[in-house]
This record gives sequence, structure tokens and C-alpha cells, in this order.
Amino acid sequence: MLVSGRVILGSLAAAVHAQWHHGSSIDFHSILDSNPLTLVAFVAPWTAPSKSLASEWATAKFQLTYPLVSIDWTAEPSLCTAHKVHSYPAIRLFHVPDESTRYGGPRKASAIVSFVVRASLPAVSEVNVKNITDLVGIDRVTVVAHLKIDEGSMRSKFTRVAEAFRNQFVFGIADDKRLAQKEKIEFPSIIAYKTDVGDQEVLHGAVKRSVIESFVLEAGKPLIDELTRRNELNYMSSHELIAYIFVTDAADRASLRRKFHPVAKQYKDCVNFVTIDGIEYGHISPSLGLHRGHYPGFTVYSAWKDQVFPYPAVKGIGADNIEEFLLEILHGKRAPWNPAGAGHGQHDEL
Repeated sequence: MLVSGRVILGSLAAAVHAQWHHGSSIDFHSILDSNPLTLVAFVAPWTAPSKSLASEWATAKFQLTYPLVSIDWTAEPSLCTAHKVHSYPAIRLFHVPDESTRYGGPRKASAIVSFVVRASLPAVSEVNVKNITDLVGIDRVTVVAHLKIDEGSMRSKFTRVAEAFRNQFVFGIADDKRLAQKEKIEFPSIIAYKTDVGDQEVLHGAVKRSVIESFVLEAGKPLIDELTRRNELNYMSSHELIAYIFVTDAADRASLRRKFHPVAKQYKDCVNFVTIDGIEYGHISPSLGLHRGHYPGFTVYSAWKDQVFPYPAVKGIGADNIEEFLLEILHGKRAPWNPAGAGHGQHDEL
């Protein structure tokens, strides 16, 4: 079986990282006492995950006005124990000294910044045609309920959902007729704006709270997620194909996610698209039929059948080409890659 070589991501690649500048227990309590929000990273500085986080933490610290503090658990073990931190790195957002929210998102500066900004907002923001652009620009998903003032029941249900998921998404309520006309919807409606991929989902009419909750969770799932150790087993346990997009920088990742979003949406019932960091996890690319270091790269893997379909290197990676490639695989018109006859990497043609 080829699964172990392809799927287990292995150790993080060595890289140049920013240096941590840790606070003491005294610093920790002083900062928490004087700020409404404080983001804290509890780290084990010598470990690969903590080293990897350092540069992202430094970037986030530069972008945020709220303080970011790091704590070295070897220097402050009692502080870590007091806040029930047992694995590292662990990120907590403190509202007051004794209340904190766990951060479980990607350890990337952009995601960390969005998390803190969301926390600084009310559970539901008032939205109109003038400020809608600013609100939907805060995070990758913003959910806005277009409701009239007298639609109290829907407002109550939406607010309760927003309070439950405010750590994941931005929420707003609008009763602006001009905005509703601009969006070409009738009251009541709920729109999930997916700013990062230029898409949106709409829920029409008065519905139950459970329907609103399901809509928000489904709309909030990225069609093209980033593969990590936390989610890889979920993808590998599925019978759907996995379409790997190997990238080496955030710009490529954002561009290709936006470019491939319509294809991922069209084939979401049979193909799971994921991006994967070619620098950290480049060691698995040869077993997926790609030349290591030649990125962006695209390849499709069937965990169920243990088959690989590397995208021909001579072709451009465009949405139309990728869709044609996927259809050939799905219809059984493209043979899987044969490592024994592949020479030294990705085929130019299959």
C-alpha cells in the first residue's frame, strides 16, 4: 500500500523563523488587566510546531492593535497549568483574566488576525448599504440576515445562532431596502458572503433556528480547505477523490482557491479539493506523481482504490483544464499513474 508514504505528513521542514520574545507571569497579568482582549500563545519554543508559529505570530502581532503575548511553558509551568494548557502551542484569547476562548484555526497570521477581529465585534453588527463592503471584508465568510424591523422571531433566531458561532464567522443584520434591492433578494433572506472566493449562498424565507444553523455551518465550510494533520484523516476516510493543489506561498493558495472554486463547487459530491504546503510537505509530492519543488502542482488521489492521477506538467493549471481532467478520471477514461514506469517524477502525458 502507498497510503503511508502519501498521507502521513511527517515532520515539519526546517526553515528560518522569527524569534519568540516571551512574557513573564507578571507581564501576562498586567497586560490582561489593562486590555479588553489579549491573545496569548503558550509554546514549547524548541518544538517544530512552536518554531513554525513564531513567524506567523510576529506577522499577526504587527497587524493587530490588541496585544499578543507568548508564554514559554518551561519558564512558567504553573501559569500554563492554571489555564489548563497541556499541549503546545496553544492559543487562547482572553477577554478578562479568568475568561478565555480557545483558538483552533490554522496557525497562520491571516486566520489569527481574523479570529481576533471577529472577537472584537458584537455578536451581530448592524449592516446597511454603506458599510456592507467593510463588514464582508473582515473575514472569508460573513453571514447577513436581511430582515425587517418587525420580523422579531427571525431576528431572535438569527441572533442566537450568531452568538453560538461568533468565534467562527462574522454576522450582521440589515433592514436596508436599498441593500436588499442591490442583492436582488426579498425580506426575509440570509446571505452568506464568501469573500475569499467571490461567491455567496442564499437562504430565503422565514425558517427554523435549526435550518439557519445548518445553513451557516454548510456555507462556512471551505470547498477548498488546507490539508493539515488535524483534518487529513477525515479526507482519507472518505470515498471521494482528493484533489491536491501543491502551493508554496499564500498568494498562490488564494489565487488557485478562487480559480478552482467553481469546479470544486460543481463536483463537491465526488471530489474533495485541498491545498497543501509544498515547502513543509514537499516530501510527499513524488509519491503523488509530482516533481518535488515544481509548484504549483496538481494531482488527484483515490484513497479508496490507492490510485494516483498526476496532472500533466505540460498543461496549464486552469479551471477548464482541471475540470476536463477530473471528468476523464471520474468516467474511467484516464489510467492511474504507474510509478514503476514513471521514470523520475510526473508524466508529461499519460
